Amino acid sequence: MRLHFVTRKGPSLRGSICLAYPWLEPYLRDETSDTIAEGARVVQKTSQTLLKDMRDVNPEGDSKSILGLLLRSNANAAPEDRLTDEELLAQIDSFLFAGSDSTGIATVWALYELACNPEIQQALRAELRPLGLNEHAGEQDFASDSGIDIDMATPDHAAQFAAIDALPLLDRVVRESLRLHPPAHSTLRIADEDDIVPFSPDSPPKMQDGSISRAVVTGLGADGVERTGIRVRKGDFIHLPFEPMNTIRDVWSEDGHKFK
Repeated sequence: MRLHFVTRKGPSLRGSICLAYPWLEPYLRDETSDTIAEGARVVQKTSQTLLKDMRDVNPEGDSKSILGLLLRSNANAAPEDRLTDEELLAQIDSFLFAGSDSTGIATVWALYELACNPEIQQALRAELRPLGLNEHAGEQDFASDSGIDIDMATPDHAAQFAAIDALPLLDRVVRESLRLHPPAHSTLRIADEDDIVPFSPDSPPKMQDGSISRAVVTGLGADGVERTGIRVRKGDFIHLPFEPMNTIRDVWSEDGHKFK
């Protein structure tokens, strides 16, 4: 119940403060932060169990699961390139979250846009039909994978997925759906060195009154090349807002918010 409340509550003032001043986090604990910390401990323990179990039951490293492939790839890497157990656990956390919700959200929005644009849906269906994917799905299809075997280990299946990947309309539909409905609306990065980030000469960063941002400077970037752009200092938080970036009128025109 508490976790459900946290997910409905959304961003908090505490979270915003701790984002700007991480060192304050241990001193600003509340019920929400304790619930999140408790959930993080459960995820961490689950990840450790998954990692240990995979090593115990599959010592030869021949599993075709995502975790098995990750362990095998890591074992085959050069010693200096191998991930530590802590880094492997971080990858498992990504699988637990990004491997389900983001894929599900992206799929639902793509289906929604196709339902709202039946002419595109019909054209896409016509493009897919020659591949013969799951031709009898509407008759008798009781397979747990909906009739499509995704075992990439065989050459036939690899060729099939290569053919899907080469479909131009499917590619455009997926890209357009992700443009309008990114599963993650934004992300954060932290600059690891001083730099000057260039921008398009046709779209300089402007303030609300139309004036050029005072953050625009001319100087040497991290690579030693002089350029005009936004100065970024080491340690700065960089917020990347995918949704507004993907619909901004200066780039996508007045109807940039529409599926087209």
